[in-house]
Amino acid sequence: MIENVYELDVYRSFYITVTYFHNNFSIGSDKAPTGYEWILGDRVIDGYDFDHWEYDGKIVDKIIPWSDVYVKAVAHISHYSLVVVSEDKTRGSVEIISGSGYAYEEITVCATPRDDYVFWFWHDGSTFVSMQTTFTFTMPARDYSLTARFVPKSEMWRYPTLADDGKSILYGLYPNTLVTDDSLISTLNSLDDMVYTFGWGRGDCRLYDGDYYELVHGNPVRNWITFRNGQPYEQGNDYWFKFEPIRWRLLSFEDGVFFLTSENIMDNRRFDTSANNYKDSEIRKWLNEAFARYAFLRCDSFIETTEVDNSAATTGTPTNPYACETTNDKVFLLSDAEVRNANYGFVHNSDRACEATDYAIAKGLYLQPNYTCSSWWTRSPYYKDSNQAGCVYDSGNISTPKYGMTIYGRDGYSFTGVRPAMRISLD
Repeated sequence: MIENVYELDVYRSFYITVTYFHNNFSIGSDKAPTGYEWILGDRVIDGYDFDHWEYDGKIVDKIIPWSDVYVKAVAHISHYSLVVVSEDKTRGSVEIISGSGYAYEEITVCATPRDDYVFWFWHDGSTFVSMQTTFTFTMPARDYSLTARFVPKSEMWRYPTLADDGKSILYGLYPNTLVTDDSLISTLNSLDDMVYTFGWGRGDCRLYDGDYYELVHGNPVRNWITFRNGQPYEQGNDYWFKFEPIRWRLLSFEDGVFFLTSENIMDNRRFDTSANNYKDSEIRKWLNEAFARYAFLRCDSFIETTEVDNSAATTGTPTNPYACETTNDKVFLLSDAEVRNANYGFVHNSDRACEATDYAIAKGLYLQPNYTCSSWWTRSPYYKDSNQAGCVYDSGNISTPKYGMTIYGRDGYSFTGVRPAMRISLD
């Protein structure tokens, strides 16, 4: 039996005010007349089962207070039903590592996927709880159940899942890594079938051995450009890139909604051809149409529509003639204000500096010699020039409000990359 002492502060007057405390927090009060019988009664305390009162070393159920008194409430922690199950036992198993269901007890549970499956998340009925495979939580003062959900490993990119680093989220599929295996390159070059069955309908994509690949014809923006492994990117050569799950950085989690931005610069696009108005921009249209369709084909149901604030206040200046009205988007660029927000993890330049994928480099992204990071767009317009928009430089410095980046590039190319952002929900 666990005893918890609740000191009852009693102040003598024509009546006495009795205040009850639990873990140094007040849980209510009573008033009792001086010199009269005071029936104590049971005390309801969340997570505890009341046993009895003790006064002057004796069990009592009533007292006659003439002066200040202290009464001890003896209670034991309540025990509740704790149920932990797998949604589909053929896909994975679960176990309780520690704890048994006492209120406020630390409980640790673990989900183990079977071959060909990965753990997705824990849920309590229809409510998302956690993506942690091994999850520790505090038992609530009520009956509680947790269910583990597993998904096929071959389709994990269709579901937002926690990456191996335990921090980032994998969701969607996009060309990423340069293929360097000569045998695989030869095989891909020999394939004639286009991936219409997958839904893209693009002649530069191939399906081989369960993986997808895209072909890019070499067209570097500078002759010194190299891929991440140091291999030169040369004019006229053909390069294959493997589709991989997109890795997202978690900026915040609130009310069941994940706010994400990609861990890497994923592609290279100009902002627009003539103006830096984000609402009407080419890049906004591309993000919500071509990119969203390409990256989240048949798996976009988790993406929330975000009310995107494009006001001057988000652009780094109190007034901005090129700020536009609010937009409602599935996918969007971060604003100047968001890339400065310490609550999102953007404290230092190093938090903003971002590496590009091989695919983004092949699509024309500018990468300085001996640099590992590149510049990426924000949605915020530069307040002095309609032909410039904000960006984060390869160093992690933010361009606005002092400078902007020219919104257009040669032949549809730009020296600035795309780092998409979005909100998703699993409820």
